[in-house]
Amino acid sequence: MIKYKSLAFKLILFLSGSCSLILLVIFTVNYRFSRKMILKSVEENARNLTLRTVNKIDAVALSVQKIPNGLARFLESGTIDRQRMLTMLRTEVTESREIVGGAVIFAPYAFQKDLRYYAPYYYESDGKLQYSDYPNYFLEDVYQVPMELEASVWSEPYIDAKAKILEVTYSAPFYGRSAGKRQIKGIVTADISLAWLEKVVSSIKVLKTGDAFLISRNGTIITHPVKDLISGKQAGR
Repeated sequence: MIKYKSLAFKLILFLSGSCSLILLVIFTVNYRFSRKMILKSVEENARNLTLRTVNKIDAVALSVQKIPNGLARFLESGTIDRQRMLTMLRTEVTESREIVGGAVIFAPYAFQKDLRYYAPYYYESDGKLQYSDYPNYFLEDVYQVPMELEASVWSEPYIDAKAKILEVTYSAPFYGRSAGKRQIKGIVTADISLAWLEKVVSSIKVLKTGDAFLISRNGTIITHPVKDLISGKQAGR
C-alpha cells in the first residue's frame, strides 16, 4: 500500500510538473506571439499616422508653391508692370491662410538699369500687413541657394527677425532674356509659419507615451514636445 501511494504520488508529481512545464511553454510562446503581433500593430499604426501626416503637409506645401510659381511666370511674360506686381505680391500674403510673408527679389540691376537693389516685401506683423524693401536679400539663403541652383527650393527653418516666429520659405526663380540669352532675373518667395505644423505633428500619439517630432532633411528639429530642442537660425530681415 505504501509503495502504491508512493508510485501514485510520483505519477501525480510527474504529471503536475509536466503540465506546469507545458503551460509555461504555451504561455511563453503565446506571450512572444502576442507581443510580436502588438508591436507589428503599433508599427503599422505609426506608419499609417506618419503617411497621413506627410500627405497633409505635402498638400499644404503644394498649395503654397503654386502662388509664387504663378507670380514668377507672370514676371516672365513680358515687360514688368510694377504696380500689378506689387498688387499680386500683396494678394499672395493677404489671401493665403498659410503665407505670412512674400518678396520679389531682383538680381542686381535686373529691375532697372540704374537701380542695383530692388526687393519689395510684404509680411504680416501683429495681425497687420506691413511693407518694406529687403536690401540685404543677397546675403540670405532664400536668395543665394535658388540663384545658385537655378531651381525652386524650400529653405531650412529659421526664426524670422521681424515676426519672431519659426518659418520656412519657398523660393521660385524667374527668368528673362539678356543679349538673346535666357538668364535668371530674380526670386519670388513665400514665407510660411510653422505653428500649424506643430499642431499637426503634436496630434500624433503612439499608445500612451509615444510622441512624434519632425526634422528637416538637414537634421534641423522643426517640431518637438520639448520646446528647447527646436532649432532654427535667426533671419536678418
